[in-house]
Amino acid sequence: MASTSSSDVQVLMGKGKCGAAAYISLATGRDTGTNTNPPYLNELLDVLLNPSKPIDDWETIDWCKWLMAGGRTPDEFANTVRTYDNATTCGLVWTPNFVAYRCRTCGISPCMSLCTECFKKGNHYRHDFNMFLSQAGGACDCGDTSVMKETGFCDRHGPNATVNKSVAPSDLMSVAEAMMPRIILRLIQHLRENCKMGVPDQKSAIHEADAYLTMLLDLNNMGALMRHVMTSALTNPQKYRGLMDPSVLTGQSEYDSYCQDSNKIYQHAVKSLPNPEPPDEYKECVSLQEHLEHTTFLEELMFWTVAYEFPQKLVCLLLNMLPDPDYKEALTRAFVLHYSRISMMLERSMDPDTLSNRVVHVSVQLFSNEKLALRMVDQLKLLHVMVISLKYMMSKILIQNTLHDPDKNFHYVVDCGRQVMKEHCYWPLVSDLNNVLSHKPVAVKFMSDNTLLEMWFDFLSMFQGMNVNQRELSQHVEFEPNTYYAAFSAELEASAYPMWALVSHLRGPESATLSRRVLTFCLTALQDWLDAVNYTDPNVSDSLQVSFHLPLHRYLAVFMCQAIRQQGATLRELLPPTDMLHLLMMHPLRVQVAFYEILNGLWVRNGLQIKGQAMTYIQCNFCNSMVDADLYLLQICATKLMPDVFLKTVIEKFHVLEWMSLCLYHAPQNEYLEGEHDTPMLESCLTFLATLVNVRTNLGLSDPEMSRLEMVTLLCMSDKTHSQLMELMPERCGTTQNRDFESVLADVSSRIMYI
Repeated sequence: MASTSSSDVQVLMGKGKCGAAAYISLATGRDTGTNTNPPYLNELLDVLLNPSKPIDDWETIDWCKWLMAGGRTPDEFANTVRTYDNATTCGLVWTPNFVAYRCRTCGISPCMSLCTECFKKGNHYRHDFNMFLSQAGGACDCGDTSVMKETGFCDRHGPNATVNKSVAPSDLMSVAEAMMPRIILRLIQHLRENCKMGVPDQKSAIHEADAYLTMLLDLNNMGALMRHVMTSALTNPQKYRGLMDPSVLTGQSEYDSYCQDSNKIYQHAVKSLPNPEPPDEYKECVSLQEHLEHTTFLEELMFWTVAYEFPQKLVCLLLNMLPDPDYKEALTRAFVLHYSRISMMLERSMDPDTLSNRVVHVSVQLFSNEKLALRMVDQLKLLHVMVISLKYMMSKILIQNTLHDPDKNFHYVVDCGRQVMKEHCYWPLVSDLNNVLSHKPVAVKFMSDNTLLEMWFDFLSMFQGMNVNQRELSQHVEFEPNTYYAAFSAELEASAYPMWALVSHLRGPESATLSRRVLTFCLTALQDWLDAVNYTDPNVSDSLQVSFHLPLHRYLAVFMCQAIRQQGATLRELLPPTDMLHLLMMHPLRVQVAFYEILNGLWVRNGLQIKGQAMTYIQCNFCNSMVDADLYLLQICATKLMPDVFLKTVIEKFHVLEWMSLCLYHAPQNEYLEGEHDTPMLESCLTFLATLVNVRTNLGLSDPEMSRLEMVTLLCMSDKTHSQLMELMPERCGTTQNRDFESVLADVSSRIMYI
């Protein structure tokens, strides 16, 4: 900022907004080709954008609009700039509760979405699409070939769209280019000012900047030409260093003193936003370093977005510029650099639900691009950052596990009563992980990295055996716990969904090595868990307690099933030794027995919540990831263990051994069963054995055959609408699209017509 006579600026301002803008624009035209700013522009901006003035001053904002217009009216300038808009992507950003569309036929990424206008102008006739009410917000992907197929684009977007290819006059944007770094600087100064003692004053700061942010959004809406001016200023390191370096003095003592104070506030705020402690080998990773260093306006703006907990208007501003591909990569880098700190914000936020939605609003736009996600994995260790952040979040809420003998149990599990679990604070991190794992190259890297697999199974171990239920024998439980909601949600979202995302890429013999790698790490984690809970003998009594949560067992079952069905592997090469297999069988078997005990009323004194757990265990959203996996593992055990050992174990665990005896003398009544429960438990035991023999969910049925069986079973119970049927179909990885739903439905409906 060069000092100058205030009288010169006053004379210029005396010309009025239009006159001053015309003068500066004319001077700019004479200086075309030089790197200097228009005469008097910096001096005029010193007055207009002085930090002592309120940022929402209407006169200042109006002056900025007129100056950029260069002698035209702001409306005339905006219309002129729009005529040179050559953007080939839509990029319309929406906030929560916006109606949008998703076409599974056209989508490459499962997160693709379209605004109403682009959807209706595109050709989606007879496609598998749905209209939805956006929960977290989003952006239109029309024209983005990395997210959806070109056949679904509307006529205004995509590589073949009809856009104005003519070049804009060189002087049209020259004033805007000179002004933009100063305009962005004023916004950052405001965000710094409102962060006192390292704690941002969220509501007042963003409310005061509302009109200023609206001006920036209006500029972006002029199209690609103005958007490029904005993104160039945001991503230019030289501009940032020239305006933000506290060692660079302007000669204006008052302003220099302000800059020094502003920098102190900024440095204190950076130190107040810590990151998780990374493993020693990743402490030098730039995205996990303790001290943040920002090199562009965009990186600092992303920092303040995180610090202010993703204010809606600031998020919309950042996302609205995504149609610029270079900016998209720069924003993604800035987001990943702050990612580990976002997990800390989620944990300590007073409104984690709103913050979660706003984080996902940003991340889903950035990680849906396969090439970009892969670059972040390679350059910034994105996968490591995600897993470390998840592990750190859960490690702070661990309690001692109470399975078996608590005095000999050294395993620690998450406390399902803590806010992190009950408020689903982990959901944005898991959602992002699922998003990046939907890209095959990223999933392959995940399964090929020893450190990642080890950390991931350490993370899953924190859910293994959580939320233990102890059977009440004497009196009804006084207060029914409600922690089971959090436990089931966590296993589905944080364990099962990533599992299905990984499994979806293991489709042929060429990827069998990856399955074996995952199974090796899984078996190691299971052995460590068995040692930690001191479970070394299958005869240990556990009949009065149960945990429905065994993610390690289910990973073993699902990956083993996939390797055998899709990759040509054999059980012989995948299974652990017989003695370990016998131990691995016991906890899924205990879950099955407890399920029947609950249905037969043995757990009635535990209240309605225990019945809720049993029903959730077999509910359509959970069954593929829980009960089906448990049954498959037990079916494998039934084929590989000695028949008499397997049957004796099952009969003993169901407490019906004396009922299966042919001896005339009946042993004393079982201590675990009351008189009226004998017959129901015997029936349940026989039902369970029949289920093992007959259920073919993972034993030979193809996906279309399985979908047909599930669909017919649902329709036998009662008529269903299309949406009801789709909702009730058991899901994998949160979607039914990979189960050939439409083709199976057409086949079933055609057969019904002839009945």
